[in-house]
Amino acid sequence: MPLLTAVFPVRAFGISSLVINSSLERTVSVKDSAEDIEQACTAAVQKAMRRFEETRNVDVASMDLVNLSERYSNYPANAPYGIAFNLEGRAVPDIMNSSQLLMSISTQVITECSIISLVIIGQNQTDYNSTYGLAGDSVSAFQQCQEPGMESALLRWGEVYCF
Repeated sequence: MPLLTAVFPVRAFGISSLVINSSLERTVSVKDSAEDIEQACTAAVQKAMRRFEETRNVDVASMDLVNLSERYSNYPANAPYGIAFNLEGRAVPDIMNSSQLLMSISTQVITECSIISLVIIGQNQTDYNSTYGLAGDSVSAFQQCQEPGMESALLRWGEVYCF
C-alpha cells in the first residue's frame, strides 16, 4: 500500500473530478485518475520527508490529513486538504527557525500535490508549528493571529491560532 494511502485515502474523496489551474502549474483534469493523483501526492510527501530527515536529521513522527472544511470558513475549493508534518528530534528547533526551508518544503508539497493547499510543520506533541498555504498563485506563511478560545469558530483562510 502506498505511504499516502493510509494517511490520505484519495479515492474516498472523489478527487478525480478536481480541476485546478494557477501559475504554480497545478493542473488536474477529469481525465486524471485517483491513482495518478495519489502517486503524485505520495511522491511529494515522500520527497518532503526525505528533505526533513536528510537536511536536518529529524524524524517525521506522523503526518495528519487536514480536511480544510473543518478548520476554515473559506479555502481553495479545488484543493480542499492540508497535511501536517509532526517532527521529532534534537534538530526540530533548527528546522522551525528556518523559514526558508519551511517555505521551500511547503511550496514543493503544494505545487506537486494538487489537492493540497495547506502545509503545517510542527514539533510533535506540542503546539509549536508553522502554517503555509496557497494564496492566489503563490504560497505564503499564515500569520494572521486568532486568539485561543475562539476554537469553536472556523478560521478565515490565512489565519492561525496564536499560542
